[in-house]
Amino acid sequence: MTDLTARIAEILHGHSWRLGSGSSREDVAALIAAAAEQHYRPRVETVEQLDALPVGSVVRTTEGRVAEKTGEHWGNASGYGSWWNETGDEISCGSDELDDLPAIVVWSPGAGE
Repeated sequence: MTDLTARIAEILHGHSWRLGSGSSREDVAALIAAAAEQHYRPRVETVEQLDALPVGSVVRTTEGRVAEKTGEHWGNASGYGSWWNETGDEISCGSDELDDLPAIVVWSPGAGE
């Protein structure tokens, strides 16, 4: 069973009360679409999760900020971190400055289009 199939099964099981004889195809389709969205567009809850994303990843924060991970660094006092460029900004910011988490991973290298 693939990860996506397992996630769909988990969500459908959690909503089995909605999938009785009165369920429509639209109800089931909406649940499957929600599972696919969660699978292909994972949520990032912490700065550490942002740092773990590969360079080139693009996220959208809850306030609508869109940023691409452009590099990684070791700071003097801050330790390991990531550089992010927000759409329209020429200056990079650190992961800790994308503080309106959670964010959705819009694109990540190797995850497909």
